[in-house]
Amino acid sequence: MLLAPGGCLAVRRATFQRLSDFGAFRELCLEDVDFSLPAWRAGLDVLAVPEAQLAHRFRPYPPYRLSGTSRA
Repeated sequence: MLLAPGGCLAVRRATFQRLSDFGAFRELCLEDVDFSLPAWRAGLDVLAVPEAQLAHRFRPYPPYRLSGTSRA
């Protein structure tokens, strides 16, 4: 089984919302597992494209609230 890298995930919004919203796993840095396992169980292909390129948009604060767990 292949895990989709959480930092470079491309998926249709409806599929993402059906499978996962990352929930608590986001704060534990396991969003790749939180998405990939339900996708695999649903019979979807999880592919990695080594040639893909990524550009980060750095923000002073994340666009979601952080809990004490994520700060630890």
